[in-house]
Amino acid sequence: MRSRYTAYSQTDINYIMKTMCGKAAENYDVDNARAWASSVKWLGLTIIDAPIASGNSGTVTFFARFCDAGINQYIYEKSNFEKINGVWFYVDGVAPKINRNEDCLCGSGRKFKRCCDMN
Repeated sequence: MRSRYTAYSQTDINYIMKTMCGKAAENYDVDNARAWASSVKWLGLTIIDAPIASGNSGTVTFFARFCDAGINQYIYEKSNFEKINGVWFYVDGVAPKINRNEDCLCGSGRKFKRCCDMN
């Protein structure tokens, strides 16, 4: 997950494409992804949960922050990965619900509603 975040922050869309398969790769718009990744300022990645993978599948729950057109935004996702021939691939993900009254996932120590959910 960290390598994919770094690839997005450096607009290395070729790496992103090489590390995905299945549903994630089916409708991936390379030009749109490249334009978006290069237009935002990446602010940080927090890994929330990354349990030891069982067999050939694993998950990583992360919180990535970025600024787009002067507005701070985030991606919160539980990503699913599959290991194929010894290589991990991103296959899909879901966006868990965030309770606005809980501590912010960015690690600031503030409530989510007073931190990353301010926009």
